Amino acid sequence: MVKRILLILLLNIIAAPYLEGQANKRTKAFLEDIFKEKSKSQHIYYGENISSNVINSMKISLKKDTLTSWYANPSKSEKKRCELVLTPKEKRYLLKEINKQVKLCWPNHLIANSSIVADDTLSAYESKLSDFIFLKERFDGELISFSHPIFIRRGTVCFFYNDSYCGPTCGGGDFSIYIKERGRWVLIITLFEWIS
Repeated sequence: MVKRILLILLLNIIAAPYLEGQANKRTKAFLEDIFKEKSKSQHIYYGENISSNVINSMKISLKKDTLTSWYANPSKSEKKRCELVLTPKEKRYLLKEINKQVKLCWPNHLIANSSIVADDTLSAYESKLSDFIFLKERFDGELISFSHPIFIRRGTVCFFYNDSYCGPTCGGGDFSIYIKERGRWVLIITLFEWIS
């Protein structure tokens, strides 16, 4: 019995870095897919983390077990109702992962053609962030922030928050569910969104 326990512990120690590397690859691949078009046309400037208000809104949006939204498929000019029913285990996992977002701090150059903007830099520029010309010159007109993607169902479903700030009356964000379809991530349900 002791040998079996030691063997299991040893396998977990050996497998942990591999599994973490796989998770990081999946996260990076998801972000590259989501921001692919944007990174082709402009340099992306993103914040280190997301706010506690966003994290709270993410948790609130998961109060129901059945999540629904209307999904517009632009290639087929159709609109259909999408529904995702969470199991209690999935819901607990999602809430646990959302709580981890508080400690999230992204590295620099996470995605192609991008740079991180540290919190202390944003604080130093706070009074200038309402100036469209300053935003255009310093940050190519836009700052974005995004959550760590949360994958369920063997990596085929992803919960993800992202927002964009381009001035005091220009910006928006959403917390949405994506599914992997033909090798690409497709948005199917928006849990909440905001626009300024």
